[in-house]
Amino acid sequence: MAPSQTTILIVEDDVLIGIAKMTFLKSEGFVVIHVTSGEEAITIIREGKHNIGLILMDIDLGKNRMKGTEAARIILKDFEKPLVFLSSHLEREIVELTENITSYGYIVKNSGNTVLLASIKMALKLYDSNRKLQEKETNLQLSQQVAKLGHWKWNLATGYIDWSLELYRIFGFPSDTKLSPEEILKQSVHPEDLSLVINVIFDTANKSHQQKEFRIIKKDGSVRTILSTLGESRSNEAGVTDQMFGVMQDVTENKIAEENNIFLANLLENLIDAVISTDLNFVITSWNRGAERIYGFKAEEAIGKTTTEILRAVFYEGHLDDVRIQYDKNNRWIGEVIHYTKQGKKLNIYGSVAKLYDRNGNHIGAVSINHDITEKKEIEEKIIKNERKLKEAQRISHVGSWDWDVKEGIVNWSDEVFEIFGIARENFDNTLEMSIQFYHPDDIDYVKEMTEKAVKDKKQYPLDVRIIRPNGEIRYIYAQGEMQFDEHDQLIHMTGTYLDITERKLAEIKIKELLNEKEILLEEVHHRIKNNMQSINGLLQIKSNSINDEKVTSILQQTINQVEGMGMLYDRLYRTENFSNVNVREYFSELIENILKVSVLPKDLRLELELDDFSLKSELVFPLCIIVNEVLSNAIKYAFKENQENFLSVKMFANDSFLVLEIQDSGNGFVPEFVSSSKKNFGLKLILMLSEQMQAIYKFDFSNGTKFILEIPI
Repeated sequence: MAPSQTTILIVEDDVLIGIAKMTFLKSEGFVVIHVTSGEEAITIIREGKHNIGLILMDIDLGKNRMKGTEAARIILKDFEKPLVFLSSHLEREIVELTENITSYGYIVKNSGNTVLLASIKMALKLYDSNRKLQEKETNLQLSQQVAKLGHWKWNLATGYIDWSLELYRIFGFPSDTKLSPEEILKQSVHPEDLSLVINVIFDTANKSHQQKEFRIIKKDGSVRTILSTLGESRSNEAGVTDQMFGVMQDVTENKIAEENNIFLANLLENLIDAVISTDLNFVITSWNRGAERIYGFKAEEAIGKTTTEILRAVFYEGHLDDVRIQYDKNNRWIGEVIHYTKQGKKLNIYGSVAKLYDRNGNHIGAVSINHDITEKKEIEEKIIKNERKLKEAQRISHVGSWDWDVKEGIVNWSDEVFEIFGIARENFDNTLEMSIQFYHPDDIDYVKEMTEKAVKDKKQYPLDVRIIRPNGEIRYIYAQGEMQFDEHDQLIHMTGTYLDITERKLAEIKIKELLNEKEILLEEVHHRIKNNMQSINGLLQIKSNSINDEKVTSILQQTINQVEGMGMLYDRLYRTENFSNVNVREYFSELIENILKVSVLPKDLRLELELDDFSLKSELVFPLCIIVNEVLSNAIKYAFKENQENFLSVKMFANDSFLVLEIQDSGNGFVPEFVSSSKKNFGLKLILMLSEQMQAIYKFDFSNGTKFILEIPI
């Protein structure tokens, strides 16, 4: 170090000696500060204003004052400075005392300026060397700490092993531990690796190993991997190895990174997607198994060829040059592309291509990850076609679909629902509140009530409701849906359909109006027929009363009974809500009662009526009414005699196939000869014609009086 760069602090109580030394050193180019006490020296050093480069310290600094040796100890405790003692003492114990304090020298005061200057320069050089050595040691320690690498030296003669500080840190022990390195190893090495450490790594007879890995378990339970490297060995004069050197490095992170790299390499190799790397000219440099599976080319077939040769890409967005411009601008390209397999099959690929850089940031190529979406694309196309068909079907059938996400409060409509409701999609805010606004005010409470009931019962309740379009038009819809509940039975989703039934509903209303008109018309017709029959009946009754011929009167009375029966039928049809059916028991009970009321009957006549309670079509009641009137009239006219038991029985019942009418009297209501004769009278001809009209079968039984049986298919 040049003198001009060094400031020397002289600590000398003798002012004359101090000034003399100061004057000489200044003449040699040094900056010199002189103080007379140790206290002053300590103050100057602590203040740090003068950047003291060397201290010349007298031992005896005056009576009752701090000794130079004590001041030196205080200074050197906190500050690393080259300190040279300057004293008149030659006693051995004094010199040895100073050696325990500093190693930069001891100068006897009367040694002369030449010795003084040489000693100072030597002290400065020694300090500079020590400083550089210390810096190297510090740098070595820092390097070892960064690399997690420590060195060791083994003296085979003494058995002593010396560890660097980093080795203690690696094993998790303080450097001042009382444990020897051997004890630390035995406590720390993984039980499964202990024999390796003892028998291989630290076997003095084994010189073959260069590097070995073993594991240690630190105090916190963490497992670390250590790489031991055997260095050079040294031999004594007899050629016997007496020292061994080596290093141990914590390679846990490297080991994990290596395992991760192996895992990533295996993952990359076994990915379902194609992973391809290229150089700057897009010549393929790597080709994983996924690429082999997708494209059909083996790695050795693809590597060395360009992607254009192998993949034959066709880009949806434009030509290859346009895609490369985007790639160069953004350092990557992502999108769909068409590739071809080795066999020429067209593939839909979703690819991602990115620039590849080395550690120094230099662009060296590209890497792409290609996912085969051919099947997905085909499914998407089918879905689009099905959605198009569904949309068309909904349009034709006027059926629209909807769904309601209860948690999110979002309502979605299909296109046909917007058509049904007469609103544009952009004017719908996808809320339930807006959906309800379209319902007719008189139907809103009904819709809410049925919806709450459906949620409570977890059951679907279809609704016929009205909606009002924005233009004021009223439409009729048929709504139905299904519900989805979570594990807590809370409604989370509903989906369903709207069917526009306006035309059907309007047709139903029209039909109902027409039916009402028809019913009114039928009532009027029946009323007029009834009145006309009553008029006819009155004329016949007047005519009958004006004729004295008993035979003619009987015929007229029978005709009157038939007209009254028809009048009763029309009266009943007029008074009933159903014009197509007539109650058999009610109608025929009244009919028989009226016929008997106007007839002359024996006083002892036993009458039996058994009429089942069922309904019969009106078109069958009229001919049946004529037949009952004809058969009863003949029985009343011809069957009853004096001095015999007279009875009359009328039964009417239905089974699975027939309606059965049985009329039996105690005499000869019909003469057997007339019944079997081909020349039948008018009454029998009438019964025959009406029976054929009803596709019925009739017969007579004369075993006990006269029994007429009629079976009508129903």
